[in-house]
Amino acid sequence: MAPAGTLLVDHGYDANWFRDALTERGTTPCIPSRKARKVAIPHDATLYKQRHRIETAMSRLKRLGERLSARDPARQVAEVQIRCAILNTFNALGMPNTIARA
Repeated sequence: MAPAGTLLVDHGYDANWFRDALTERGTTPCIPSRKARKVAIPHDATLYKQRHRIETAMSRLKRLGERLSARDPARQVAEVQIRCAILNTFNALGMPNTIARA
């Protein structure tokens, strides 16, 4: 798998060792600093605001079922690919109105 160019994560991952590990792998960290950090490390706020798209996509994927029913890793991959195909079909038709039910 190719290394990610940039990693968008929340301030829970704000640790020097984590930032250093990302930099060693050639990945640019986009992590807002924690409030407790004495000197804030700057991040790309405009790019960080795009993180909501990732969170929304994962939420929609989980609404199709939080657990994978397949036990075999190859079948798990196929199951996730089917779910992604379903979401892509939804996107092609327009954003669905989802209603949370208890």
